[in-house]
Amino acid sequence: MAARRIPAILISALCVAIPVLGAGGCSGGITEPTATEDNRYLVPATIGGEKFVLETSLTDEQRRLGMGGREEIPEDRGMVFAFPASRNGVQRFYMAGCLVDIDIAYVDDSGRVTKMYTMPKEPPRGEDETLDEYIARLPLYSSGVPVRYAVELKAGTLRRLGVKEGDRIEMDWEWLKEMAR
Repeated sequence: MAARRIPAILISALCVAIPVLGAGGCSGGITEPTATEDNRYLVPATIGGEKFVLETSLTDEQRRLGMGGREEIPEDRGMVFAFPASRNGVQRFYMAGCLVDIDIAYVDDSGRVTKMYTMPKEPPRGEDETLDEYIARLPLYSSGVPVRYAVELKAGTLRRLGVKEGDRIEMDWEWLKEMAR
């Protein structure tokens, strides 16, 4: 990892099992941030005209775990990563331990998409591969410009919705800014 100079906290996902969010649809009464049992929140968002419920990733520990270990991402669910002001910079994610392909949209303070990728799952760490070797072989997905937010969705969602760079994602960005640690 040192060779690539990427802090571990920027790993989009490690191989840690996290329960998959229920697929009960966005009409589950989520109209404002709602606390979960695991010290996260569910927040409503509108992306490409469709409603989503996003799980928050607001702390270093939560950002390290990301969506790692998840075997599926429901159509109307995803995750939003928020970084504190001290970490407002170029963000880089990679697919360590991810079991499914993921769309990522980097988002600026105004809620505008600055960069998007579909990140394919990568072969798992080999038995004889050190952690540094494993991380070094993973492609990086960079925001290219300083951002505080990243939104991850089921792969293909951004294309299906016709989302383009410069489009706005509607959600309470100010609340996320205040909550990021």
